[in-house]
Amino acid sequence: MVETSTQRPRCRACGTAFEILGRKAYYQGDDPEEARRVAGRVALQVAGAGIEAIAESTAAAEAERRASVEDVVEALHRRNEFVAADIEYELGRLRVTASVDRVLERLRAENRVFEPRPGRFRWLG
Repeated sequence: MVETSTQRPRCRACGTAFEILGRKAYYQGDDPEEARRVAGRVALQVAGAGIEAIAESTAAAEAERRASVEDVVEALHRRNEFVAADIEYELGRLRVTASVDRVLERLRAENRVFEPRPGRFRWLG
């Protein structure tokens, strides 16, 4: 994680300082997995990789993320009703790096669950 509240942030892992004045922002957010994917695409671009290589890298990363989140969804589907703590448990058990919010966002977007009471979720169909 890189702290960017100053004009010269430092990497928390190694202490390296970075000058950010006049730099283009490629990604801003809290999801380390998404930041990793963006960094990979930028590295390919800097290395001069063609659009096919960049598209292939993006597609592979998306498929990897989908498969891992789908594993969590499959584990949750065995339950009639679940809460955010159940999602967090399955994410940890399956060593999936997605966030609880990302899993819930996906389930809601795909109309796979409903919330009969705040914080409690049930499967549709």
